[in-house]
Amino acid sequence: MVTGSDSPYIISKEGFDAGLRANAHLSVLADRDAFSWAVIERNTAVCVEVGRVSLVDSAPDTALSHERVAHSLRAQPYQSYTLAVRGVPHTLVPKHLFREASASKLLAFATGFQCDHPRHNPVPALDAFIVYGIDARHASLIEQLPVSRVFHNGALVIEAMMRRLPAGTNVCLVDLSDRFIDVYVVAKQQFVLFNTFPIASAEDALYHTVNTLKHLAISPEDTALKVTGDIAVEGASFKLFKTYFADVSIHFGFTMPKVDLALGSVRKQAFMSLLNQFQCVS
Repeated sequence: MVTGSDSPYIISKEGFDAGLRANAHLSVLADRDAFSWAVIERNTAVCVEVGRVSLVDSAPDTALSHERVAHSLRAQPYQSYTLAVRGVPHTLVPKHLFREASASKLLAFATGFQCDHPRHNPVPALDAFIVYGIDARHASLIEQLPVSRVFHNGALVIEAMMRRLPAGTNVCLVDLSDRFIDVYVVAKQQFVLFNTFPIASAEDALYHTVNTLKHLAISPEDTALKVTGDIAVEGASFKLFKTYFADVSIHFGFTMPKVDLALGSVRKQAFMSLLNQFQCVS
Protein backbone atom coordinates (compact mmCIF):
# COMPACT_ATOMS: atom_id res chain seq x y z
CA MET A 1 0.00 0.00 0.00
CA VAL A 2 1.51 3.30 -1.04
CA THR A 3 0.57 6.05 1.41
CA GLY A 4 1.31 9.66 2.26
CA SER A 5 1.53 12.82 0.21
CA ASP A 6 4.75 14.08 1.78
CA SER A 7 7.00 11.34 0.42
CA PRO A 8 7.49 9.96 -3.07
CA TYR A 9 8.10 6.52 -1.60
CA ILE A 10 6.24 4.97 1.33
CA ILE A 11 5.12 1.35 1.12
CA SER A 12 3.52 -0.27 4.11
CA LYS A 13 1.91 -3.60 4.93
CA GLU A 14 -1.89 -3.38 5.03
CA GLY A 15 -3.18 -3.11 8.56
CA PHE A 16 0.18 -2.36 10.16
CA ASP A 17 -1.17 -0.10 12.90
CA ALA A 18 0.13 1.58 16.04
CA GLY A 19 -0.39 -1.52 18.15
CA LEU A 20 1.88 -3.58 15.94
CA ARG A 21 4.46 -0.80 15.74
CA ALA A 22 4.97 -1.09 19.50
CA ASN A 23 6.68 -4.44 18.83
CA ALA A 24 8.75 -3.24 15.87
CA HIS A 25 12.17 -1.75 15.21
CA LEU A 26 12.67 1.47 13.24
CA SER A 27 15.88 1.75 11.22
CA VAL A 28 16.64 5.21 9.82
CA LEU A 29 19.31 6.17 7.30
CA ALA A 30 20.29 9.80 6.61
CA ASP A 31 22.64 10.53 3.74
CA ARG A 32 23.39 13.31 1.25
CA ASP A 33 20.51 12.36 -1.02
CA ALA A 34 17.72 11.00 1.11
CA PHE A 35 16.18 10.33 4.47
CA SER A 36 14.91 6.73 4.43
CA TRP A 37 13.61 4.21 6.91
CA ALA A 38 12.51 0.61 7.35
CA VAL A 39 10.21 -0.92 9.96
CA ILE A 40 10.95 -4.51 10.98
CA GLU A 41 8.76 -6.69 13.17
CA ARG A 42 11.06 -7.83 15.96
CA ASN A 43 9.46 -11.20 16.63
CA THR A 44 9.50 -12.33 12.98
CA ALA A 45 12.41 -10.20 11.62
CA VAL A 46 10.19 -9.30 8.65
CA CYS A 47 10.32 -5.85 7.06
CA VAL A 48 6.80 -4.46 6.84
CA GLU A 49 7.38 -0.85 5.78
CA VAL A 50 9.93 1.16 3.84
CA GLY A 51 10.00 4.86 3.03
CA ARG A 52 12.20 7.45 1.41
CA VAL A 53 12.18 11.25 1.25
CA SER A 54 14.51 13.05 -1.13
CA LEU A 55 16.95 15.52 0.40
CA VAL A 56 18.26 16.74 -2.93
CA ASP A 57 18.25 20.54 -2.83
CA SER A 58 16.28 20.88 -6.05
CA ALA A 59 13.40 18.74 -4.81
CA PRO A 60 10.24 20.79 -4.08
CA ASP A 61 9.33 21.25 -0.41
CA THR A 62 12.20 18.99 0.64
CA ALA A 63 12.66 20.47 4.10
CA LEU A 64 8.93 20.40 4.80
CA SER A 65 8.66 16.81 3.62
CA HIS A 66 11.40 15.25 5.70
CA GLU A 67 10.53 17.31 8.77
CA ARG A 68 6.92 16.11 8.59
CA VAL A 69 7.95 12.50 8.10
CA ALA A 70 10.44 12.64 10.96
CA HIS A 71 7.71 14.07 13.19
CA SER A 72 5.34 11.30 12.16
CA LEU A 73 7.93 8.59 12.88
CA ARG A 74 8.71 10.12 16.26
CA ALA A 75 5.02 9.99 17.20
CA GLN A 76 4.86 6.22 16.68
CA PRO A 77 5.49 3.88 19.66
CA TYR A 78 8.29 1.73 18.21
CA GLN A 79 10.01 -0.69 20.58
CA SER A 80 13.51 0.27 19.40
CA TYR A 81 15.18 2.79 17.13
CA THR A 82 18.53 3.13 15.38
CA LEU A 83 19.87 5.76 13.00
CA ALA A 84 22.86 5.61 10.68
CA VAL A 85 24.42 8.38 8.60
CA ARG A 86 26.03 7.87 5.22
CA GLY A 87 27.95 10.00 2.74
CA VAL A 88 29.46 12.22 5.45
CA PRO A 89 33.19 12.96 5.97
CA HIS A 90 34.85 10.06 7.75
CA THR A 91 38.16 8.42 8.51
CA LEU A 92 39.19 5.07 9.95
CA VAL A 93 41.63 5.24 12.86
CA PRO A 94 43.44 2.21 14.37
CA LYS A 95 42.25 1.61 17.92
CA HIS A 96 45.69 2.08 19.44
CA LEU A 97 45.96 5.54 17.85
CA PHE A 98 42.46 6.77 18.67
CA ARG A 99 41.94 9.41 21.34
CA GLU A 100 38.52 11.00 21.64
CA ALA A 101 40.08 14.35 22.58
CA SER A 102 41.92 14.48 19.26
CA ALA A 103 39.08 13.15 17.08
CA SER A 104 38.31 16.53 15.51
CA LYS A 105 41.96 17.01 14.50
CA LEU A 106 42.11 13.51 13.03
CA LEU A 107 38.98 14.13 10.97
CA ALA A 108 40.18 17.52 9.75
CA PHE A 109 43.60 16.12 8.82
CA ALA A 110 42.13 13.19 6.88
CA THR A 111 39.20 14.94 5.18
CA GLY A 112 39.54 18.70 5.59
CA PHE A 113 36.15 18.77 7.33
CA GLN A 114 36.08 20.99 10.41
CA CYS A 115 33.89 19.67 13.21
CA ASP A 116 34.21 20.56 16.88
CA HIS A 117 32.38 17.49 18.12
CA PRO A 118 32.70 14.60 15.64
CA ARG A 119 31.06 11.30 16.36
CA HIS A 120 32.80 7.94 16.44
CA ASN A 121 31.90 4.25 16.42
CA PRO A 122 34.05 1.20 17.07
CA VAL A 123 34.72 -1.16 14.16
CA PRO A 124 35.68 -4.37 16.02
CA ALA A 125 36.42 -6.34 12.85
CA LEU A 126 39.26 -3.92 12.06
CA ASP A 127 40.26 -3.16 15.67
CA ALA A 128 39.61 0.47 14.77
CA PHE A 129 37.27 3.41 15.14
CA ILE A 130 35.45 5.32 12.43
CA VAL A 131 35.39 9.07 13.10
CA TYR A 132 32.83 11.17 11.23
CA GLY A 133 31.18 14.56 11.12
CA ILE A 134 27.54 15.44 10.54
CA ASP A 135 25.95 18.59 9.19
CA ALA A 136 23.07 20.62 10.67
CA ARG A 137 20.45 18.68 8.70
CA HIS A 138 21.60 15.34 10.09
CA ALA A 139 21.82 16.80 13.59
CA SER A 140 18.23 18.01 13.29
CA LEU A 141 16.99 14.55 12.31
CA ILE A 142 18.86 12.95 15.19
CA GLU A 143 17.30 15.42 17.63
CA GLN A 144 13.80 14.71 16.31
CA LEU A 145 13.98 10.94 16.69
CA PRO A 146 14.29 9.13 20.04
CA VAL A 147 17.34 7.13 18.95
CA SER A 148 19.76 6.00 21.61
CA ARG A 149 22.39 4.80 19.16
CA VAL A 150 23.75 6.61 16.11
CA PHE A 151 26.12 4.87 13.72
CA HIS A 152 28.14 5.55 10.63
CA ASN A 153 26.68 3.20 8.04
CA GLY A 154 30.17 2.26 6.89
CA ALA A 155 30.99 0.76 10.27
CA LEU A 156 27.99 -1.56 10.05
CA VAL A 157 28.69 -2.58 6.46
CA ILE A 158 32.35 -3.32 7.22
CA GLU A 159 31.37 -5.50 10.18
CA ALA A 160 28.89 -7.44 8.04
CA MET A 161 31.37 -7.84 5.17
CA MET A 162 34.09 -9.22 7.40
CA ARG A 163 31.70 -11.68 9.05
CA ARG A 164 29.74 -12.83 6.03
CA LEU A 165 31.91 -12.75 2.91
CA PRO A 166 33.56 -15.99 1.71
CA ALA A 167 37.24 -16.38 2.53
CA GLY A 168 40.04 -16.22 -0.01
CA THR A 169 38.41 -13.93 -2.56
CA ASN A 170 38.73 -10.32 -3.68
CA VAL A 171 35.41 -8.54 -3.17
CA CYS A 172 34.45 -4.98 -4.06
CA LEU A 173 31.11 -3.75 -2.73
CA VAL A 174 29.74 -0.62 -4.37
CA ASP A 175 26.76 1.11 -2.73
CA LEU A 176 25.24 3.63 -5.15
CA SER A 177 23.22 6.70 -4.27
CA ASP A 178 22.01 9.54 -6.48
CA ARG A 179 25.07 11.72 -6.04
CA PHE A 180 27.77 9.54 -4.48
CA ILE A 181 28.99 5.99 -4.05
CA ASP A 182 30.57 4.10 -1.16
CA VAL A 183 33.30 1.67 -2.22
CA TYR A 184 34.47 -1.15 0.06
CA VAL A 185 37.31 -3.50 -0.87
CA VAL A 186 38.29 -6.78 0.79
CA ALA A 187 41.26 -8.69 -0.62
CA LYS A 188 41.88 -12.27 0.49
CA GLN A 189 39.75 -11.68 3.61
CA GLN A 190 41.76 -8.58 4.53
CA PHE A 191 39.91 -5.28 4.61
CA VAL A 192 41.69 -2.83 2.30
CA LEU A 193 39.59 0.29 1.74
CA PHE A 194 36.40 2.20 2.39
CA ASN A 195 35.94 5.48 0.56
CA THR A 196 33.17 7.77 -0.71
CA PHE A 197 33.18 9.42 -4.13
CA PRO A 198 30.87 12.07 -5.63
CA ILE A 199 29.23 11.03 -8.89
CA ALA A 200 27.02 12.57 -11.56
CA SER A 201 26.45 9.45 -13.68
CA ALA A 202 26.84 5.68 -13.83
CA GLU A 203 30.03 6.26 -15.82
CA ASP A 204 31.45 8.20 -12.85
CA ALA A 205 30.60 5.30 -10.54
CA LEU A 206 32.34 2.84 -12.84
CA TYR A 207 35.40 5.10 -13.17
CA HIS A 208 35.88 5.46 -9.40
CA THR A 209 35.40 1.74 -8.86
CA VAL A 210 37.91 0.68 -11.50
CA ASN A 211 40.37 3.43 -10.55
CA THR A 212 40.22 2.42 -6.88
CA LEU A 213 41.14 -1.16 -7.71
CA LYS A 214 43.88 0.05 -10.05
CA HIS A 215 45.50 2.07 -7.27
CA LEU A 216 45.28 -0.96 -4.98
CA ALA A 217 46.91 -3.14 -7.67
CA ILE A 218 43.85 -5.41 -7.71
CA SER A 219 42.61 -6.67 -11.07
CA PRO A 220 38.90 -6.33 -11.90
CA GLU A 221 39.16 -9.73 -13.58
CA ASP A 222 40.06 -11.28 -10.21
CA THR A 223 37.43 -9.41 -8.23
CA ALA A 224 33.83 -10.24 -7.39
CA LEU A 225 31.88 -7.00 -7.75
CA LYS A 226 28.73 -6.64 -5.65
CA VAL A 227 26.59 -3.61 -6.44
CA THR A 228 23.78 -2.39 -4.23
CA GLY A 229 21.67 0.70 -3.62
CA ASP A 230 20.23 2.71 -6.48
CA ILE A 231 20.60 0.09 -9.21
CA ALA A 232 18.23 -2.25 -11.04
CA VAL A 233 18.87 -5.89 -11.84
CA GLU A 234 20.01 -6.01 -15.49
CA GLY A 235 19.48 -2.25 -15.74
CA ALA A 236 21.72 0.11 -17.71
CA SER A 237 24.11 0.74 -14.80
CA PHE A 238 24.39 -2.97 -14.07
CA LYS A 239 25.22 -3.73 -17.70
CA LEU A 240 27.82 -0.96 -17.70
CA PHE A 241 29.64 -2.57 -14.77
CA LYS A 242 29.55 -5.91 -16.58
CA THR A 243 31.67 -4.45 -19.38
CA TYR A 244 34.63 -4.28 -16.94
CA PHE A 245 33.92 -7.04 -14.43
CA ALA A 246 33.38 -10.71 -15.24
CA ASP A 247 31.77 -11.41 -11.86
CA VAL A 248 29.04 -8.86 -11.14
CA SER A 249 25.99 -9.37 -8.94
CA ILE A 250 23.33 -7.27 -7.22
CA HIS A 251 23.85 -7.35 -3.46
CA PHE A 252 20.56 -7.72 -1.59
CA GLY A 253 22.01 -7.85 1.94
CA PHE A 254 23.87 -9.82 4.56
CA THR A 255 21.34 -12.43 5.78
CA MET A 256 18.94 -9.52 6.00
CA PRO A 257 15.37 -9.67 7.32
CA LYS A 258 12.75 -11.01 4.96
CA VAL A 259 10.48 -8.53 3.25
CA ASP A 260 6.72 -8.94 3.60
CA LEU A 261 4.89 -9.99 0.45
CA ALA A 262 2.92 -6.72 0.59
CA LEU A 263 6.18 -4.95 -0.28
CA GLY A 264 6.67 -6.98 -3.43
CA SER A 265 7.42 -3.92 -5.58
CA VAL A 266 10.37 -2.90 -3.38
CA ARG A 267 13.89 -3.20 -4.77
CA LYS A 268 15.54 -4.91 -1.82
CA GLN A 269 18.98 -3.59 -2.75
CA ALA A 270 17.72 -0.01 -2.40
CA PHE A 271 17.14 -0.62 1.33
CA MET A 272 20.06 -2.96 1.99
CA SER A 273 21.75 -0.64 4.49
CA LEU A 274 18.56 -0.24 6.53
CA LEU A 275 17.95 -3.96 6.78
CA ASN A 276 21.62 -4.59 7.54
CA GLN A 277 21.34 -1.96 10.29
CA PHE A 278 18.69 -4.07 12.03
CA GLN A 279 20.80 -7.23 11.78
CA CYS A 280 23.87 -5.50 13.24
CA VAL A 281 22.28 -3.77 16.19
CA SER A 282 19.20 -5.79 17.17
